[in-house]
Amino acid sequence: MSKAVKFQNAATRLLTKFDERTPGVDSIQLEQIPVSFNSETGENEQGFPVITDLSGVSVGFGREYTNGNNANGNTIQTGDQLLKITSAIEPFMGDKILMDGLEYSIVSISPSRYTNKTILYTVHIRR
Repeated sequence: MSKAVKFQNAATRLLTKFDERTPGVDSIQLEQIPVSFNSETGENEQGFPVITDLSGVSVGFGREYTNGNNANGNTIQTGDQLLKITSAIEPFMGDKILMDGLEYSIVSISPSRYTNKTILYTVHIRR
């Protein structure tokens, strides 16, 4: 087993361990809308939303990021959150995060990688 896979497994194990939410009840969920190309019409077509439970933790931004400061080139706004999620499911810009009964938009996605293997994703979200 490579070091990258060991790191990925350790991150998944820790993020899952410290995620005390109940899957399907108060879990962090990812809503993705699949898009497929229709060769007859020449247009992209959206499918039905697919909602998947995520394992991870949410944290607020520290003082160094508040009051309009930047994180990864994005201005921090009141209520913004950072999610640290496992690499089991890759989030994309345009996806929605459902957490604590609220819907969040993805502002940025920062994968943490070792060699070519994604260990975890840090996702900046906003209401």
